[in-house]
Amino acid sequence: MLMKLHDLTTLSTETPGGEAAKVRGLYLTAEMNVREVVVDMNGLLDLRTIAMPAAAFGTPDVEAGTWPVDITTEAIKGCEPVRQEPESALEKVKDMVFSPLPETRGTLRSGEAYKGLSLDLNEGPVGRVLDIVVDTDTMMVPFVVVETGSWLPDRQVLLPTAKINSINWDDGKGKVDATQEEISAAPDVFENDQITTTGSGTLLTYYGIGA
Repeated sequence: MLMKLHDLTTLSTETPGGEAAKVRGLYLTAEMNVREVVVDMNGLLDLRTIAMPAAAFGTPDVEAGTWPVDITTEAIKGCEPVRQEPESALEKVKDMVFSPLPETRGTLRSGEAYKGLSLDLNEGPVGRVLDIVVDTDTMMVPFVVVETGSWLPDRQVLLPTAKINSINWDDGKGKVDATQEEISAAPDVFENDQITTTGSGTLLTYYGIGA
């Protein structure tokens, strides 16, 4: 299933042991594979924001608003906190509302860090990244959603991450291996603001990826 990061962070999750949590964000490898899912624990005795292994998560149930996870209570206790544990429920709420996740965790980078990234071609700008798209079956990020600039106004396009050659995090810019003509003529694969598997396959074929 293909889902935007924004939509994933609207989901809740419950472990087989009954621990409830709210999805907060993701941490990715340099290859844009999801390694960790960050959740806010909602238990009376556990108010931590922790990083769970992405491999433990199944297929999201969009209608129910849940993302199933197969992890034991003991494994949860061993999950690393992403930030210092709040002293109270009130501090937890303030942290959730006002404090973004750290941009990096070791060699991993937050999915939110990609939002706002400026993408450029040799011939000029593409636009800025609005969101990343996660394949929850493979835990890879095959696409980014890009808001194009003045050269292609009022458009949001889906760009394969395989076309992003490099990212300079110091200046917040990435280089794209495509042309403005290719991007402007790419098929529109959004359906009710969602990305279908068929549509994504069509787009990858259009860009010559995985053929």
